Amino acid sequence: VCDIQQGGGGFATWLTCKTGCYKYDSNPVIFHQYGTAKFNIKSSDLFKDIDIECVTTRKEQYHTNSRNPQTSFGTIEEDAQRRDLTINALYLNISTGEIIDMNGKGFDDIENHIIRTPSDPNIIFKEDPLRQLRVIRFATRFNWGIESKTWLGIVCNAYRMNIISQERITDEFNKILLCPNPSNGIRALYNSGLLGCSLPEVKDLVGCTQGKEHFGDVFEHTMMVLDNTKPILEHRLAALFHDIGKIVVSDRILKKPDRLTTEEFEEIKCHTTEGKRIVLEILGNTEEPDYVNMAQDIVFSHHEKWNGQGYPQGLKGDEIPLSARIMAIADVFDAVSAKRCYRDAMPLDTCFKIIEEGRGQDFDPDLVDLFLEAKDEVIEMHRLTSD
Repeated sequence: VCDIQQGGGGFATWLTCKTGCYKYDSNPVIFHQYGTAKFNIKSSDLFKDIDIECVTTRKEQYHTNSRNPQTSFGTIEEDAQRRDLTINALYLNISTGEIIDMNGKGFDDIENHIIRTPSDPNIIFKEDPLRQLRVIRFATRFNWGIESKTWLGIVCNAYRMNIISQERITDEFNKILLCPNPSNGIRALYNSGLLGCSLPEVKDLVGCTQGKEHFGDVFEHTMMVLDNTKPILEHRLAALFHDIGKIVVSDRILKKPDRLTTEEFEEIKCHTTEGKRIVLEILGNTEEPDYVNMAQDIVFSHHEKWNGQGYPQGLKGDEIPLSARIMAIADVFDAVSAKRCYRDAMPLDTCFKIIEEGRGQDFDPDLVDLFLEAKDEVIEMHRLTSD
């Protein structure tokens, strides 16, 4: 950050010339609208693989229905006030090594594990509503609290998300999914009103209660599966969406306390087909078709059984996609190991025995063997996500 006019581009140009790395129009690349510059120093072993950005301190002015600001040169104090959070409004003086807290709150918030905007949150979030998702992301990533005025600002401005492109929303949402215990972030999105703006299909899982023959509340079940999934985006998306099709199943069936009739069971089986369709609607525009296909496979086929007695297609053995075979084990293990409204959680030894008894019938026998070999790791992950 350079607190002189045109300082970002000027410093980048000077440094690349000084190090013999200057290339006209390509190193540095200067973005005049925001006073920023990006460059690299290939002549330095320390920095040769790093893109460096320089920015000029600035102030911004937003219009009501746009998140693209008009910018102008500003003081370093004004630059700090426009930042998302107090914890990323700290400046290192590269000449003296001093860390400067312009807002006077950044150090305290780091020490006290607090997420807070550097100025009036209503202004911060009205100017750029995407910052609301960043607050949730940082709180989820670090397991920190959100300061009360900042939280209220999110609740009051959640509706503003409609001016943000779905691509940018999806990018932030995926980063939340990759945090430790992502269910904390999803719950915060729900409680603040942001989930309905960013992924309404998941919001609709709340209240999808099921009868005793099934897995209980669909949202809570999904959150448990999500937290027990390794932080790989394809896996986390599949966990989030695996029962998404149940939002189109009749409440009368989902909430029925008694055994389902044949006709009712046929309707609930349709959640796999509907889930596959919904996943395609949500993720269809992505540039990474492989994980869309994996998510669809899991949603559509995780109720298939190794012996061919599952649904919706009655696939058998290796005909079932590998990702769906893995989810089948995770889905059942969560169903029996989590507390439900109608029963306590089963002892973990019982849960592992249920999986073992399904070997070669419900589940891929090789995957069951791998699952049981990882028993200690599974127990530890279950403990961490249950605390």
